[in-house]
Amino acid sequence: MTKDEPEILDPELVDPDPFAIGFSLLGLLISGGAYLEMRRNRILTEAQRSGEFRQTWFQARRTLIHARRVVEEFATYVAEDGYGSQEFLFGKARLNLPRDRVDQLRRLHANSLTTASYMADNLDALSEYLDSTYTPLVEEIMNKLIELQMPHSYDAVVLLVREGVTLYERLIEEIGQKESFSS
Repeated sequence: MTKDEPEILDPELVDPDPFAIGFSLLGLLISGGAYLEMRRNRILTEAQRSGEFRQTWFQARRTLIHARRVVEEFATYVAEDGYGSQEFLFGKARLNLPRDRVDQLRRLHANSLTTASYMADNLDALSEYLDSTYTPLVEEIMNKLIELQMPHSYDAVVLLVREGVTLYERLIEEIGQKESFSS
């Protein structure tokens, strides 16, 4: 084959672009932070407020558990398929994967988008109940998002999203302890 002839690929292999999944995972962090802000507490009876706050906290906690699973699943594909050090730009990672792997990546992409949407909604609702005692952790999260640059590689995406999810988990843990929500 000369350099002018196109490369003939195995017709059973497909070249998905993992950029969309990585970008969705970054969206997961940004979606949460976009709605996480300090707000005035609603004027509710204390019992009603406490019950709603508790329910909202558990919803946010479940979403974070799922977010952790999604990022860790993506990390396994990145490691297994060996594109972690490749540049994180659209079309840069050229993969030739079997159809079943492509289907798995499509499912993961859908999961990451859904999780980002739930994260935004849950943290938006949770922020309604946060008072100034949570300011340091919220500011730490916001500062991390401000530092957010386009990661240079897929490994960097995984590290960044892991770190962001850890910050959200710390916030949820602190709220749970302070409000006596966790067991």
